[in-house]
Amino acid sequence: MHNTDSNACSGADLDSELRTLGQAARRPPPPRGSHDSPRRARPPARGRPSGAAPKPMPTREPLHTRGSRGNLQTRPPGPGPPRPVPGSLKTSAPRPLCQPQPGAHWTRPRKIVFEDEVPLGTKKSIRAVPREQTPGLHPVPDYELKYPSVSSEMDRRRYAAVFQDQYSEFLELQQEVDSARAKLQQLKALLNSLPPPRSQKEAHVAARVWREFEKKQMDPSFLDKQARCHYLKGKLRHLKMQIQKFDDQEDSEGSVYF
Repeated sequence: MHNTDSNACSGADLDSELRTLGQAARRPPPPRGSHDSPRRARPPARGRPSGAAPKPMPTREPLHTRGSRGNLQTRPPGPGPPRPVPGSLKTSAPRPLCQPQPGAHWTRPRKIVFEDEVPLGTKKSIRAVPREQTPGLHPVPDYELKYPSVSSEMDRRRYAAVFQDQYSEFLELQQEVDSARAKLQQLKALLNSLPPPRSQKEAHVAARVWREFEKKQMDPSFLDKQARCHYLKGKLRHLKMQIQKFDDQEDSEGSVYF
């Protein structure tokens, strides 16, 4: 009994396996890849088809309008209509920088010549000009401008008062300056008469005395007195000459010739 049941079960299993093998045999075999099989073509990209000519872009035709005088004007594709330019505001073509403007005064630039480029024969010597012909070397003193020619008796009295007032100052300064000059001359003569120094000590003493002599010659107070004396001497001479000219003119007008 037991063997019968086992045989029946094994037979059922065998039938199911045979049925499964039959179904697998009826299926078509899957395609195998090979070098001869064609590849699947990639779908073309979206857009215009290959080989088709590009579509022309639409163009905007210019609008033709008539101006105020009836002339046709082309309206550009801009924000507004073109504005006619009057004849007086038309600008000419730009001029080059090297071309002068019409009507402008053109001056020729000066040529710069250096001293080493001038030939030796054409150089002008500055020292050849005499000092008498060089202007500005002799300035006019202030008293010649302040005291012109005497024209009246009042001017004569005023000139005479100035002369008497400064004549005493001139005499005092002249005496002091002459005394200082005499002392300097004596000291200079003494220094020149000294024998040559025989020792280093005598040489130092002589050099110190010479320095003192030069210091006295360049003393500021002595130089101021000397300059003031020279100024007063010229001023008094000028006043005296102006007074004498006035007196001579008065004498010639008052004299009677027979």
